Amino acid sequence: MTIAIARQLIRREIKASPGEIVAVAREAMRTLPLSSRNIRLHLHPEDAALVTEAMGRPMQQGAWEIVEDPALTRGGCEVETDDSRVDATVERRLAQVISNIFGGERGSD
Repeated sequence: MTIAIARQLIRREIKASPGEIVAVAREAMRTLPLSSRNIRLHLHPEDAALVTEAMGRPMQQGAWEIVEDPALTRGGCEVETDDSRVDATVERRLAQVISNIFGGERGSD
């Protein structure tokens, strides 16, 4: 039940502060190695429009591109390069938080 509540809170936060997806996308791209090429930022189509508006188009042709993926939950993204992959989906980030919470409780016994 806690997980379902967290998902609803995330959805509501995205609606209230759509700029949050821009922060998620930027952070995911920052985790890539500096030498990364052929960067593909996968986003839900509604989020893709927000990120394009906020981040603009890359200055160099082929530096990175946005790929619209309706299968992704709003508020998350995946970043792929020829050599790397960053999973910043809502589901993955939520799983990490839950793992940290329950992992921390087990370690304190």
